Amino acid sequence: MNPHKPFKMLTAVFTAVIFILTSLGISPNAFAAAAMPEVSFPYQIALDRSLGLAIPQKIGRLENFSAGQGDRPAIFHIQTAHGHYQAQLQIRDILHYLDKQYGVRTVLVEGSAFKLEPDLLNFFPKDKKLTLKVNDALTKRAIVKGSELYLLESQGAKAYGVEDLRAYRENGVSFVSV
Repeated sequence: MNPHKPFKMLTAVFTAVIFILTSLGISPNAFAAAAMPEVSFPYQIALDRSLGLAIPQKIGRLENFSAGQGDRPAIFHIQTAHGHYQAQLQIRDILHYLDKQYGVRTVLVEGSAFKLEPDLLNFFPKDKKLTLKVNDALTKRAIVKGSELYLLESQGAKAYGVEDLRAYRENGVSFVSV
């Protein structure tokens, strides 16, 4: 008798079950997303309480704020759950709110060393609704982020990557090698 037969049988059954589940449209990502709590994520934004700065609780939570001094601007640091659809929508909503209420029009993002070009996501310039629908689907797949959705929907807002390109690439190579 082959001593590996029970292991092979178990592996075959497991593979068949996974194949059937994915064929039915149930992906491992669905299980991960279902495990995420339906609550607002704590965003860290540097806050001086005397400014009266606030955001609606349904889109996030203000923890800290440090106003710029002299000619230095105030900086809002928004932390996110990368690749989580609801968190990306909340980031988009926070940026829209900061734009509308406080005139914040410049966004600095991690993960890029260049100016972001929202026109690259404007797939159907004559059909804004379809463009937004496609970008929403890309956000669900963790390809488009909340800051990019905000830029696509806002006229005149700008975003710049804060990464050093050489260091960012080296980090990516190190990550892949691990």
